[in-house]
Amino acid sequence: MPGSRHASQSEDTKRRLMNATRELVVAKGWSAASSRAIAERAGVNHALINFHFKGKTGLFRATLDRCVDQIEKQFGPWMAASSFSAYIDTCVESIPKVRQNSNFQFLLAAMLEGAHDAGIKAAVIDQTNAFRNGLRVFLTGQGLPEKDVERYATIMAAAMDGLMIHFMLDPSTDAEGALRAFEEMIDLVVRTSG
Repeated sequence: MPGSRHASQSEDTKRRLMNATRELVVAKGWSAASSRAIAERAGVNHALINFHFKGKTGLFRATLDRCVDQIEKQFGPWMAASSFSAYIDTCVESIPKVRQNSNFQFLLAAMLEGAHDAGIKAAVIDQTNAFRNGLRVFLTGQGLPEKDVERYATIMAAAMDGLMIHFMLDPSTDAEGALRAFEEMIDLVVRTSG
């Protein structure tokens, strides 16, 4: 049993470091998230960042992956919707939760920081590609011609990312109106691409 206790402590330390990273970045920005500040907030020795994550970039990547996993668990019905209209309905219902969700806030911060940091950029690209892959599957299931799936998955992902940024930064954004307009545009594309 000593090995399982050590593994449990190790997982607890990783979780605390990732939580501290998310909290610091969301509250104060990337520049405030030094290794020492993260470790201090997590209540651990800063050397554990290198031990568990091979450095701060590894910790940021693991935190981003964890945030996206949490987003998918909480908001997973988006990709499980039976139609694009149901997809948009689920998005509209989720808007109030999204605006207050620290995982989304961290994802937004990572998307913006990726323009300046190659390690974060690579992690954001991985997550963006995974999202687009889910959209490809969804669009294929909606009957979109194969020749159009890649193009529309890319534009949908970009539009959803842009809408998320607007929703998070400007609470006065008419999120439901924007999503309904997006629904109308995609519906038009699907009807005319056959």
